[in-house]
Amino acid sequence: MDILDMKPRKCMDFWKFNLDDTIVAGTTNGSYELDQISSYVWQKCNGRNTVRQIISDLVKWCQAEDQIDLIQGDIIGLLQEWQYNQLIILNYNPLHAFSEYNEDALYEIKTTNFNVDVLLIAPPSPNPLTHLNSEVQSTFPLGIGYISAVLKNAGFKVEVINLWLSQMNERSVRNIIGNANPRIIGISAMTDSFLNGTYIASIAKGLNEDIITIFGGPHVTFTDVESLQHHTVIDLIVRNEGEFTMLELADYYINGIGNIQDIGGITYRDANEIKRNPRRPLIKNLDELPFPDRVNIDFQNSMIGIQTSRGCPGACIFCVASMMAGGSYRVRSAENVIDEIIYLYEQGARRFFFQDDTFTVDIKRLYKILALIKQAGLEIEWNAESRVDIIDKDPGIFNAMKETGCSTIQFGVEAGSQETLDNLGKGIEVGQIFRAIKAAKSANLNVVCTMLMGHPYDTENSIEHSIQFAEELVKLGAYVLFSIVCPYPGTDIRKRSDYYKVIIHDISYNDYFVSNAFMDIKSLTTKQIRSHYFDGMKQLIKLNLENNRERFISVRERVI
Repeated sequence: MDILDMKPRKCMDFWKFNLDDTIVAGTTNGSYELDQISSYVWQKCNGRNTVRQIISDLVKWCQAEDQIDLIQGDIIGLLQEWQYNQLIILNYNPLHAFSEYNEDALYEIKTTNFNVDVLLIAPPSPNPLTHLNSEVQSTFPLGIGYISAVLKNAGFKVEVINLWLSQMNERSVRNIIGNANPRIIGISAMTDSFLNGTYIASIAKGLNEDIITIFGGPHVTFTDVESLQHHTVIDLIVRNEGEFTMLELADYYINGIGNIQDIGGITYRDANEIKRNPRRPLIKNLDELPFPDRVNIDFQNSMIGIQTSRGCPGACIFCVASMMAGGSYRVRSAENVIDEIIYLYEQGARRFFFQDDTFTVDIKRLYKILALIKQAGLEIEWNAESRVDIIDKDPGIFNAMKETGCSTIQFGVEAGSQETLDNLGKGIEVGQIFRAIKAAKSANLNVVCTMLMGHPYDTENSIEHSIQFAEELVKLGAYVLFSIVCPYPGTDIRKRSDYYKVIIHDISYNDYFVSNAFMDIKSLTTKQIRSHYFDGMKQLIKLNLENNRERFISVRERVI
C-alpha cells in the first residue's frame, strides 16, 4: 500500500497540551515533546485521516501550498520516526488495532462447525492498547457464551468466534464467515467495538445478503433506533438480556416458528419503519441457564471468567450496569456457582475472575460460596470486584476470601470527597474506603482501586484533592488507577447531559475508552481534563511502582 493512503493512529491516547498548545506525548518508553507542526500532525493521527489528507490539511494550515513536496517528505519522515519509536501505528485498521495492518495475511482462527445456523461473534477491539491490559480484561465474552449454550441445548448448530484480542483483516473475516456459512450472525458489541461489528456485518452482507445480522450488547441496547437508522447492515437489535430472545429469533428465522411482532425485547426494521417491541421480562432464576459455552480456551493457563449475578444494586451516574440489567439485581445460587467452578476445574482451570459488577453484595451467599469451595477441596486462585462498604457488613470477610484462594480485590473508589461520592451516586463513605483497604491488606490481599477524573462535579481543586487522596491509598498498599469519565450510552450523564451541564463532543465510537477526554464539564474543558489526567497518572504510576515493585500489574498493562 502507498504510504500516502495509510491511516496513522496513536499507539496510546496519553498526551496533553502545553500552555503554548504544543503537545507532550506519553509512551511506555517515556515522554516526547512535540513542536507546533508535530503537535498539529499528532492530533490528526486518529486512524481515520490518511497521510495524504494530513499533509493536505497541514499545507493549508501553514498556507504553504508552494512547499507541498518539501512538507510531504518531512511529514512522511516524521511519521516513520514515530512508527519506529512506537508512538503510532502507521498503517492502522480498526480490525487490526495492535500492529501494522496487513491486508494480504490470512489469520488462522480456529473453527469447528461449518454450515451453521448461528454464528456468534465478539468483534475485535479498535483500541491499540487493549492487548496490553491485564488478563482479566481478556476473559471469554460470556454474553455470547450463554447464548450459544441456550441455542445448542435447543438443537441449533452454533459457531462462536471471540475476536476481541485478535488481529483481523477483511480477507480473514470473509474466510471465517465463508467457512461457517451461517443463516444468522449475532454480534455482541460494546461501544468501542460497535463499529468493528458493523464492519464485520457489511462483509457478511457482501458475501450473502440473505444472512440475518443481529446485534446485541450494552451499546445497541441504549442506541437501538440510532444504530438501525445509521447502519443498514444491521437487520435487528436485541436489547438487554439475549439468551431467550435469540432462541425465539432462531426459531423464527430458521424453523419458521412464531411471529416477529411477538418477540419481546427487539428493535427491527420493517420496510422503511423501525419498530420497537415491548421489553422482555428479565430472567428470574439464573440457575436455569446452562453454563456458558467457552470455546478455544486453554483452561490450564488462562484466567476463567465466571458471572454469578446480573446487575448492580448501585445507581452511579457514570455506569450502565444497573440499567443494562433493567434496574434489577439477581444472583445465582451458591450451589450453582460451585457446580460451574467444579466443571471448569475438571477441565484444568485453576484461576478464576468473578466478573460480576459487584461479587460481594450478598454476604450470606458469599460465605456459602466460600464454604463450598473449601468443602469441594478446590485449590484455586481467584479475583473479584467489590465495594468498600462490605467492611461494615463483615470486617472478617477478607480473611475468609483469602483462605479460599482470593488473591486480588478491586474497589471502585471513584473519589475521596464525601460530597463528590454522594453526587456520583456511589453510596459509600470515605471512612469505608480506608477501613476496607486496611482490612484487605491485613488479609494479605492485593488491592486495586479505581478512581475517576473528569466527572461533572470535578474542578481544578477536586482533581488535586483526588490525586492526593490516591497517593494516600497507595501508601496504604493499594495499586490505584485513574480513568477519565466516558459518557457511554445508557449512563445518566449522557441521558441528562443538560442537567449535568456537560458537552459531549462528537467523536468516533472507536475512540470511546477511559483514557480519552471528549466531554467538557462545567468547570473544565476536555483539554484541561486531558492535562490533569496526564500529569496525575504519571505521578501515580511512579508512586505505584515505588510502593508496589513486586505487584502483578505492570505499568504497560495498566496504563489505560
